[in-house]
Amino acid sequence: MIEVTLGLGSNTPFEGKMPVELLGCACARLEHVLTQLSFSSVYRTKALYVTAQEDFYNMAVRGFVNDDVTPHGLLEDIHRIEAEYG
Repeated sequence: MIEVTLGLGSNTPFEGKMPVELLGCACARLEHVLTQLSFSSVYRTKALYVTAQEDFYNMAVRGFVNDDVTPHGLLEDIHRIEAEYG
């Protein structure tokens, strides 16, 4: 098993879901990609550099993938989840 740590963040609603809800949905979908998941708390942070936007909600997720999962395969799965939730 290979350990994976991901940073998640959202600051805009998508299809009627607020940023914190989107993080929850993404975490639920990650259960199909990673095993033995653990989650950080959600942190609200001000936008940096381009400050004329909503605050971000950020968190980290840790889990494991099988040894036969390639980095590109994992990235494709993550990109699908990201596209699903805007």
